Amino acid sequence: METIEITSNTQRVIEKLDGATLRLIYEEFSNAWAEKLQEQGNVPTFYDHIIKDGLTLFSMNISSIPWEQDIQSIISIMEKFAPREGIEAFVSQMINWYYGRYVSYDIRVKPNEMIKTKFNVDFLKKPGRDGMFTMSQGRFDCLKWKDEILFKTVYDLAMYQMLMWELKPKTIIEIGSGTGGSAVWMADLMESYGVQSKIISFDIIAPKIKYNNVTFLQGDCNEIEKVMKTKILEKMPHPWLLVEDAHVNVYGVLQHFHSLMQEGDYLIVEDSESKQDEIERFLKDTDESYLVDAQYCDFFGHNVTCSFDSIFRKMK
Repeated sequence: METIEITSNTQRVIEKLDGATLRLIYEEFSNAWAEKLQEQGNVPTFYDHIIKDGLTLFSMNISSIPWEQDIQSIISIMEKFAPREGIEAFVSQMINWYYGRYVSYDIRVKPNEMIKTKFNVDFLKKPGRDGMFTMSQGRFDCLKWKDEILFKTVYDLAMYQMLMWELKPKTIIEIGSGTGGSAVWMADLMESYGVQSKIISFDIIAPKIKYNNVTFLQGDCNEIEKVMKTKILEKMPHPWLLVEDAHVNVYGVLQHFHSLMQEGDYLIVEDSESKQDEIERFLKDTDESYLVDAQYCDFFGHNVTCSFDSIFRKMK
């Protein structure tokens, strides 16, 4: 293997991309991803699931991979376990990460001329709608606000700021705090709008952040009535923006808030593609009091949001 020169903390030059170099890149990428996931509170983004699959594929077959050979041979071996296109995309992801943040223009536009390899190093893949959406929380690093992690897609960030300006909610209730970044972002957004709004964010492990107009609560969604007590909620001013993103007792959580919500309040169920059965049951049992706001669900295309058909306005 020829020398790999690390020119700075943000730029590396690969003299030759071969199997041995790829193994080095794989090991460093794997360690960096594990550290990143830990910083996120072990809450994965959409694309983290793809990275995990790629790392698992390599780790399970690490002893059978011919690291002493060229990239083409390695790809051919791995094709026994996964489609070639997916393997090439994952390898490109690792190489792209390894180069760092600041890279030369030539490497971006002429990678095969700059790196002496027959492997097609495509740093600028153009995936379809699903691929682009999967990366919309970040291809490696997660979106942040003031150094706090945001587990929202770029599409939903844009949609939320428009909806929140239109609704001007006086109370925002977030079920599923994550690391607290989204609550901090919403508080700042409402302040910038000149709207007095109180954000209450709830999770099984409450973030330790202290922030103006934000209250973090700790508790179990299976006992939602013990944490979000009705007597307290009844005093919360409307309109409300209720965001469900906890993935636990979804039907029970929605039912708990239903009787307290008023006409014009908004309910958003995030990551709802896997929650459709509970959503349908909730809508049926509440006499379809909620209608989908198609303007926001389809703003960037049909359901280009993490809230599949689940941005609701209470109508009655």
